[in-house]
Amino acid sequence: MSDPFYYPSANEPYIEATMGCVLVGDNLEVDDETLCRIAGPVPVPLKVLTACGDLISAVSNVPTATPAALPLGEQGQWLATTFLTPIGLQWSYMPDEKIFVSGDQFTAKGDLLIGNGCTRPLEQTATALPVGTAGQLLSSDPTAPLGVKWCTNNYYFSQGQKILASGDNNIPIEVGGSTADILLYNSACPAGWAGCFGKNYLVPNCTQFASLVVGYSPDLSSCFYPFPAQNGYVLTSDSFCALNLKYTEPVTGNYQTPGQTVTIEDSGIPVDEWDEIPGTAFPSGSQVFVQTTISMSVINFNQSGYYTLCQGNSVSPQTCWSYYYISVGLGITPERATSISYIIPSWDASCPLTFKVYEDGTNSYYKIRFQTSAFALQP
Repeated sequence: MSDPFYYPSANEPYIEATMGCVLVGDNLEVDDETLCRIAGPVPVPLKVLTACGDLISAVSNVPTATPAALPLGEQGQWLATTFLTPIGLQWSYMPDEKIFVSGDQFTAKGDLLIGNGCTRPLEQTATALPVGTAGQLLSSDPTAPLGVKWCTNNYYFSQGQKILASGDNNIPIEVGGSTADILLYNSACPAGWAGCFGKNYLVPNCTQFASLVVGYSPDLSSCFYPFPAQNGYVLTSDSFCALNLKYTEPVTGNYQTPGQTVTIEDSGIPVDEWDEIPGTAFPSGSQVFVQTTISMSVINFNQSGYYTLCQGNSVSPQTCWSYYYISVGLGITPERATSISYIIPSWDASCPLTFKVYEDGTNSYYKIRFQTSAFALQP
């Protein structure tokens, strides 16, 4: 039985078997409903063969092979190994000259072969596309015979100092200018932009020495702002001005009180206050730094409270004080020194700076010394 195929009951080569018969090769035999090797049975159920032309293969060999049928292919196909199917086999079309690229199709330097897009392999062909001219780009075009074509490079700059803007039909257009030009939008231009002499648009009103050009609005991009007549004025922001800027007299100088000593004996009120710096010391809106140094002792009673500075709507953080009475000499506790420092963000020229002492009770027996200093930070 060395012939490639035989029919079990005929004991001779038999190729054209009837439906239901199984053709087997050397070292194989049919045993009831399974296909086995003569040297050692490895049963394969014949029921995996469900259609005419089915071939038996295996899905894997770990731990044992799993039989599987490979359906019959189409006419003209041939059996080939592959990693793309579970059983490692597939039917493919027999290669011929129609699905190979012929060297004769490359007729010139730079030729490209473009496929015809056919889905059936025997009908697939490739056509040479000649190389384009210098500077052209390969671009897709469904209307072109091959689906692609060489086209002029719209993004190629013929010279330096150029930019591109999208014009009509989204075609890039070069935009350039000359020395000192700026790019200015103009809807009448094909690209929407044009190079224009910069100083004609940026500083048309800047004719006075040391004057400023200030941004105003999208439709009025600049506005003339003259230099102040007064020497020493500074430029400050002001939201109430048309340009949000103004020249103002700088805030300078400082103010310091001479200091005073006050003894409070049973005032009967929880707060005592003293005006330290007059409102006229600084212009309204100025930013002012203030500091008050304090030295205090209590008389005969345990007392506590806090200090604070007030100027218009601005109030400093509270600085707490507390004394536990210990009889010393005439019944006065030793003095303790502290200070309050803070920045008034906007000075109110109509109000004085006031130093206040709050007490948690109404005994109010204490002796206090205080002095306040202030200086302007900015207008």
